[in-house]
Amino acid sequence: GETKVLYLETVANPSLAVADVPGLSALAHEKGVMVVVDNTFTPMLMSPARMGADVVVHSVSKFISGGADIIAGKLTPPLPVTARNMSNVRM
Repeated sequence: GETKVLYLETVANPSLAVADVPGLSALAHEKGVMVVVDNTFTPMLMSPARMGADVVVHSVSKFISGGADIIAGKLTPPLPVTARNMSNVRM
């Protein structure tokens, strides 16, 4: 098919709908489709990467910043990409 990415939000704002991340990820992966989850609403409660998402994004401007006083975002790439890019990092 032509679909390359399934983009979903969980928990969705403002509807509070909860996506079936494991189920949708399994279906997408069967078709070779990458799953991207916007986890802005519940970053401390849900871990889409552990549920099958390939990429997780957050708006850091909201909950994570603590006061909505910055404009920022966070993108967590697929774990193999992260591991490869972090293999030489020394802290």
